[in-house]
Amino acid sequence: MPGLSLDLRTVILLIVVGNLVSVAVLAAYPHINRRERPYRLFIAGRMIQPAAWVLLALRREIPDLYSAYVGNTLLFFGFAVETAALSILDGEDRKKERLIACIAVIGSLVFWTLGDTPGQRVAIASLVTIALFCTATMSLIRHPAISTLRKMLAALYGIFCVVLAFRTWVALRSHGEMG
Repeated sequence: MPGLSLDLRTVILLIVVGNLVSVAVLAAYPHINRRERPYRLFIAGRMIQPAAWVLLALRREIPDLYSAYVGNTLLFFGFAVETAALSILDGEDRKKERLIACIAVIGSLVFWTLGDTPGQRVAIASLVTIALFCTATMSLIRHPAISTLRKMLAALYGIFCVVLAFRTWVALRSHGEMG
């Protein structure tokens, strides 16, 4: 559409509002069989993400320490908690939870130590998110009686991973120019 221009801050604001709306919807959703832990985890993950997006939106107005490093670390942990919720919907699996936590911790450490340029930070953040969301995708499709909703959700996470893989490729080829 001609004349339609969304800046990054508008997109991030929409993401923040979307996350908060999903938190409200999930909080009001009736829980089945009193197994509330996955829902609580999902809501917690979704509540962490808006804080991360706000910090990322403030890039260039606050130091990189807060906007890029703390913002992305919060995002990794928000995504990790969301992934854990999706991964344990059908039962508690401590090994899977530890794997997801390790991905977030190691990804954060790599981001903090190797994210010297904007392109490197974009690539590392994308790869960490791919690792987390591929874990969620595999958890969703490995269920023996996979529902249509699970298939659609897994497809959405999978498509997002493909987009992030392309974003990683572009960031690595940009020679430090991409932010």
